[in-house]
Amino acid sequence: MTVHKELVIDFSDLSDMVIPCGKCETRVHIKSGEPESRTPQECPSCGAEYDDAFREALRAFRQIYRKLADPKGRTVQFRIATLDGPR
Repeated sequence: MTVHKELVIDFSDLSDMVIPCGKCETRVHIKSGEPESRTPQECPSCGAEYDDAFREALRAFRQIYRKLADPKGRTVQFRIATLDGPR
């Protein structure tokens, strides 16, 4: 028998973004909802550059986050399904 579980989270729970560096494994933490927070251009530890497309995707996510996590707007949730038991 297979047991399915699911976790439902509010979009606003995605407030902290972590970007691990592929070169040195340093983790950069970004608060998605803070408009004054800059989008990093490079790893602060080793200087590995984040390409323009990646940086633009980060900016776009942060704009989407601010809109969908707005407490005055509609509630948006994610359903994360997990599979437990024998496969």
